[in-house]
Amino acid sequence: MKQKIVGSYYFGPDQVEVVLREGIGAEYYHFPEKGKIPRIKIGADYETFEGLLEAILHETIEFAIDRYGCSFKGSRIQTTEQTQYLFVFNHTEFSEINARSAEFLSLSLSDIKKAWKKWNKKQQGNK
Repeated sequence: MKQKIVGSYYFGPDQVEVVLREGIGAEYYHFPEKGKIPRIKIGADYETFEGLLEAILHETIEFAIDRYGCSFKGSRIQTTEQTQYLFVFNHTEFSEINARSAEFLSLSLSDIKKAWKKWNKKQQGNK
């Protein structure tokens, strides 16, 4: 799978690496490999930047919720079914989740947009 590291950015007390990859959607990894920082991978094959923005916003907030300890799995059964996840937080935690997400997005979005445009120019050239 084709991938491109965009960079690493502050996310509250953490640093998070951003990677563009083939496809759509996004996912995060708290411990991608031994000795590596957390990572958010974003599918780059969106027709518009708004599509990619929706994916990164979703994953950024979900990462913050999970990192802050407010994400729970509704079942002990191992599954990737998204309906099994439950988010519970109070207003103070909600404010912290938003602050961490806003910091990360303000630092990373211009680089993500540049990398996405470059990715799509290369893809257009290969057609």
